[in-house]
Amino acid sequence: MIMIKKLLLASFFATILSITNYVSAHNFVPISTSGYDYLYLDTDTVNVVLYNPPSYIIDAEYLRRNASINTDTITKVRFYYDLTTKTIQYKTLMVLKRSNLTHGWIQENYNDSETISQDILPNSNEYYMANVAFKKAYGMYFNLEFNWYV
Repeated sequence: MIMIKKLLLASFFATILSITNYVSAHNFVPISTSGYDYLYLDTDTVNVVLYNPPSYIIDAEYLRRNASINTDTITKVRFYYDLTTKTIQYKTLMVLKRSNLTHGWIQENYNDSETISQDILPNSNEYYMANVAFKKAYGMYFNLEFNWYV
């Protein structure tokens, strides 16, 4: 019985440390803050899926933390860039949610047939995230105007 308690306690601390490390990682870029809602792009997760100029595809993960209701959501998205039309689309690939109610992470997976790519509007959080991901992958922003201001 004591061994089971020790294992449960060790598992609990490992979970807490992994979540804390994820949230306090060095490579989280703040995207927006609104009251108790915080949005960060994890630049360590930026992954080039397709490099075929003028088309590019990049996967990345972002963290949304809502401090008022104590929830965290990690979302893996795929950004589709078209340099010819200067447009960006995105698709959700996976969502992890954690709150006081779930007592752990709940994962929702999506496949290509379940989700439809959505256009990203300029000046939106998604547009900023897509540009930061592109900058991480290629050393410059997709929207060249960002290079002058950021």
